[in-house]
Amino acid sequence: MANRFTFLDLFNSLIAAVEDASSPKGKLLSAKEAAFICDLLIRSRDVICREYTTIIRRVKERYMENSNSLLDRHKCAAAFMIAFLKKMDMEDSKQSIAKLQKEKLAILAGLTVLGTFIAGEAKACKKKQPFLRFLKRYNGFVFPKTICDINLYIDNWAIELYYARIEKKLFVPSLAHELFYLERYNRLLAETSASTTKQ
Repeated sequence: MANRFTFLDLFNSLIAAVEDASSPKGKLLSAKEAAFICDLLIRSRDVICREYTTIIRRVKERYMENSNSLLDRHKCAAAFMIAFLKKMDMEDSKQSIAKLQKEKLAILAGLTVLGTFIAGEAKACKKKQPFLRFLKRYNGFVFPKTICDINLYIDNWAIELYYARIEKKLFVPSLAHELFYLERYNRLLAETSASTTKQ
């Protein structure tokens, strides 16, 4: 089960991740783009929070035996992604937004939330986590390489999210499932990396 992080904790983690994405280490956004997105995030925070709370409540009522227990971190991250996709106000912006930028930012949001929960759980257990060192070394989660497709994994995922949003078919359990396997893939990479280093 996930720790009790407030929405504000998770939201602040996302702001920090967007700022970090513009740093020399991140290089995903220009400083101007990061500042613009952070401003949009802050303006959209309250509506995203309300949507996130609604989604969490609905998921607990529909998919859990005990609606008072905590959701696992993958469902929380999926709920955050969906709230972001539904309520982040980017469409009316006067600034040019790159194609699928909203979906890629939603992926960043979900992985940031997932990473926040993983770090929080490690801190609560007071254990050193090799997996956290792995995530820090790679500046976040590593995406699998595609097998035959010329598109990157993140591009394919962003396209999927775009059409799911347009067709109103965003679904927490399936998105949580994808996040679970992405975490598992990274944990296997971390274990392989650790065993290679020891040899």
